[in-house]
Amino acid sequence: MMKLLFIKKIILCFVLAFVVFMPTSLWAQSDSLEVVMSQNVSEEEDTEKKDSLPDNLHVAVVAGIGNSNMYTSSDNQYIGKRPILHYYVGGLVDYAPFRNSNLFIESGVMFQQKGYQSENTGYQAVEESKMRMLCLNFPLLACYSLDVSGIYVVPQIGPYFSAVLMANKKGFRKFISEVDGKSDIQKYDNDLFEEENVHGENKYRRFDCGLHFGISIVFLKHFRGGIGYDLGFMNFQREKYMDKKVKTNVGAFSVNFAYYFF
Repeated sequence: MMKLLFIKKIILCFVLAFVVFMPTSLWAQSDSLEVVMSQNVSEEEDTEKKDSLPDNLHVAVVAGIGNSNMYTSSDNQYIGKRPILHYYVGGLVDYAPFRNSNLFIESGVMFQQKGYQSENTGYQAVEESKMRMLCLNFPLLACYSLDVSGIYVVPQIGPYFSAVLMANKKGFRKFISEVDGKSDIQKYDNDLFEEENVHGENKYRRFDCGLHFGISIVFLKHFRGGIGYDLGFMNFQREKYMDKKVKTNVGAFSVNFAYYFF
């Protein structure tokens, strides 16, 4: 009789343990199942996001530094100029219209500085000046990617269009007196877009366009370095020098670096 009572107590303990711990186990299994399902959903969402990004579209930030000059001529006789610091920073978008082709189009927008500096010596007078232009530059380049042992060499060529936001000329003129040999220095800082020619027009244009050509190397998928040159076609000035038409064109050489986000 005692043995039977003891067996009943053991069976009762097992039943109570089952009733207490079974829901906890089910809840734990349910939580782990939800975690696994959420991980699978997030992985599927990440895959969908990756799949949604087009393979033929790439976005990058770019920066460059070099020198800039302006070539001014009067009847093809060049007036001497010296380069100044040329720099730019902006964003680029590469688009390949044909998926299985190495040809792609590159465009973007860049904030940059161009200009020149000069030193002119005349009869008992010396003038030194620096002209700076701040521009928004819009390139439209045809590019071709060449795979060379895992490193991509990319030649580039195409037009660019530039809106000149600001242009000023800063410098001084030094005059030497014939009488006592003393010098008189006059400093100036002029906004070039406020100057007018004899026809009442602004001496300088607010727009430039030209040809860009360069070559770049893409490595480690996200990094690019290269060199380039901007050759301006527009006559930047509207004036004459000693009754001769003055032609002024902007040129700029740069070394650049870009990072591709995808």
